[in-house]
Amino acid sequence: MIPRLPRHAPGLLFLLILLLLAPLRAATTEIFDTPNALGRDKGEVSVTITAYDAGGVNLKAGFGLARFLELGVVGYVNGLIGAGSNRVEIPGIYGRIHVTDQPPEGFNFALGYAPLFHGSFTEGTNHPYGPYLAASKGFFIASSVPHLFSFGVAWPLVPDLGKPMGFASLAIHFGAVVEYGVEITDLSFQPAARYDFVNNHSLRVSLGENFQVQFVFQVAAKSALDPSGAIARMDATTSRNLRIVWQNQF
Repeated sequence: MIPRLPRHAPGLLFLLILLLLAPLRAATTEIFDTPNALGRDKGEVSVTITAYDAGGVNLKAGFGLARFLELGVVGYVNGLIGAGSNRVEIPGIYGRIHVTDQPPEGFNFALGYAPLFHGSFTEGTNHPYGPYLAASKGFFIASSVPHLFSFGVAWPLVPDLGKPMGFASLAIHFGAVVEYGVEITDLSFQPAARYDFVNNHSLRVSLGENFQVQFVFQVAAKSALDPSGAIARMDATTSRNLRIVWQNQF
């Protein structure tokens, strides 16, 4: 069993980084649960640590093999922080191929395979993986850094979730240091689940040339319909997440 970390460990790590580094900007290829279609440069490496509300930790490492190709590994440890038992998931592989190579303000497309939800998941089950298609379009409004609108469709490859789902996101930059992101995912194309969704609000701060810290508030809604198709019950759960990203170029 992996030793559990105290609950205040993520906060202490964030304060240490804040004291050591000055604000600059690092690039990002996702909001939180949803990808965009921007590519990594060849030789760019990224390591991400995410602490999520139920006490789990997500570890992710990726490498740009070429401008159009990114590969990496993802691992989860549920229950690592705080009380309770922890459970290690078998690490998975993610990848992304960039169909286009336009600048961020252009129209870009990407095909990928990745875990489709970060954060806590049903106890005793692994996080679902699946292929996705993403498109992104950047635009400038009162900022020297392009804002980014992205959307796409993904297909979880597990029996209970094996239906296509839509997603969309918007990243707004306040200068070169702060980014506010909002995304909605788990949008079902099935009539019985048409009111279900996951909504994330993200505040990302760049700390130094290679570091980012991200705070995420998540709302997940699940509905139950009556025979007429009207909503009989709507349940919503909230969670908070902390993410630290390190990137470098080799």
